[in-house]
Amino acid sequence: MQNLIPEKVIKIEEDVFDMVRSQRIPASLYTGFSGLALLQYKLFLYTGSDIYLERMSDILDKVLSILKLGGSSYSYCDGVTGIAFLFNYLLEQGVLDDSVEPLLRNIDSLLISIVRRGKNVNTLDFLHGNLGVYNYLIDRYKQDKLRHKDILELLSIYHKDLSKYLKPALNVNNLVFRPDNDQNYSLNCGFAHGVLAHIVLCCKIEKLLPLQTTSNHKLGELVSVLQLFKRKANQVTAPLFPSIVKYNSSTFDTTYDVPLGWCYGDLITAFSLIYLGSESNNIDLLEEGIEIADRTIYRKTSDTTQHNDASFCHGAAGVAFLYKRLYELTHIDRYVKAYDYWLSITMNEGRFSDGVGGYKKSVGRGFSNEVGLLDGAAGIGIVLLDALSGIDGKSDIGRFFLLN
Repeated sequence: MQNLIPEKVIKIEEDVFDMVRSQRIPASLYTGFSGLALLQYKLFLYTGSDIYLERMSDILDKVLSILKLGGSSYSYCDGVTGIAFLFNYLLEQGVLDDSVEPLLRNIDSLLISIVRRGKNVNTLDFLHGNLGVYNYLIDRYKQDKLRHKDILELLSIYHKDLSKYLKPALNVNNLVFRPDNDQNYSLNCGFAHGVLAHIVLCCKIEKLLPLQTTSNHKLGELVSVLQLFKRKANQVTAPLFPSIVKYNSSTFDTTYDVPLGWCYGDLITAFSLIYLGSESNNIDLLEEGIEIADRTIYRKTSDTTQHNDASFCHGAAGVAFLYKRLYELTHIDRYVKAYDYWLSITMNEGRFSDGVGGYKKSVGRGFSNEVGLLDGAAGIGIVLLDALSGIDGKSDIGRFFLLN
């Protein structure tokens, strides 16, 4: 299989590049075309061919021209935060020079003002809200682009908003919701929009700024809230964690019918707990995460995974990469076998003659051609190209999905 990957990835890059030149596609990182620049940079590193740097330059110029038009959202998924994250990464890698820094500083100022103005705490998610902003600003701080007092101020706002978000859930007593008022409330237990991403981000903050924020306390609350809704399931392929828990004044409602993916489900839950357990030397959390991850290995059919494509979000490529990260954290060999299995599924999904490098996104009862990192061919190409470095090869692409 390995010998087929380079040709497949090159075809993905060619098809996405052609689509960007011939169609009107958003510039966003996750659902638009700017993620192609990351794939082209990685192809340059793999092949040594300058053509990929030249094509990457064309893509970045197109992104800049769209940014100048204004009107973009501020989110990581489909707005300026994701694009800024990409540019900052390429600057760090030495691919871009300091001429991009004024743009990034302007974006920094915009995002900081958004945080300070106090957006609704319900926007505390990774894809579309402030969590993605905080993750980007933390990376800027690590590169000495933000002052220490500024990052502490911003993280103080984050922790206060997170406390407000978690408070109703922490008032659950014997699974009976006891809110302060009669307003409806929902708790997202996933990664793309919810609790799991907060676990990883708070762990990242505590590692970067030990004992300088309330992240450590928040980690305990986050894990407690998550474990409230872990169910017992005798069937090994049955999911243990829900997606979204919805409360009203007297009861709650949720579903455990959750795909195996990056966005939601037991595999990303296992990763989050294993990551936290590893970073905090918490053996109990580490063992719980491994137990959850081991159950997911048995989920291989379309019924148990709810997969219909190879996308990173909740398809084969994202699952494959998560098993690679689990191996990197635990060095357990069975995750290598799971990784290899899902890589082969990812390759097999590239079967469409009219797809993007052979790939399509499942949409309802049909399929569509998508180019983004999260839901399209660029993300699949990134995972496949990363596989050529081997299971022990150092990878940084997880940064783009809050996995490093």
